[in-house]
Amino acid sequence: MFKRHYYIIFCITATLSLAVSLKAQPKAIGCSNSFNGFGIVYEHNLQQDNFLEVKLKTDMQEVFLGRTSFPGASASICWNYVLHKMEDKEGNLWQFFAGPGVGAGYGKDFRKDEGWFIGLQGRGGAECLFRRNISISFTVNPLLSIQFSRDRERGTVLTTWYRNGIIWALMPELSIKYSF
Repeated sequence: MFKRHYYIIFCITATLSLAVSLKAQPKAIGCSNSFNGFGIVYEHNLQQDNFLEVKLKTDMQEVFLGRTSFPGASASICWNYVLHKMEDKEGNLWQFFAGPGVGAGYGKDFRKDEGWFIGLQGRGGAECLFRRNISISFTVNPLLSIQFSRDRERGTVLTTWYRNGIIWALMPELSIKYSF
């Protein structure tokens, strides 16, 4: 019982320390849109020029093509490194970035059944940070993942490559965010 109190005190201290350090760093929230679907984006600046981006997205590509009537859903988190920064004459900041991440979700693959997918995601793009706390970014987000779907005839689980993560990777995504 004595050790449990130390564990609780440690957890509270760690949580408060994390909250204080995260509160001091700039954040942004917004929406993203592409041919694949639309989503909600949260961006959190980390040390120096790196930033973390978390995205919840509806995968609409198979609905738009008429292959299914229900959209998929996915979540991803990417650690982005700013490769180059420059400021224009009006004081707006342009930055080019790339980074690795992970993604997971549920959806229909290209000419396959629906199923869960999980894999590694890459991200690259350009962003303009306006002086009015608004930013616009264009990105590409390839996802190299495995999909788990059910074989209805045999009653087993099939493991295949999730091809939509690569096929739709070349479609640029537009994000608009508000910084606070």
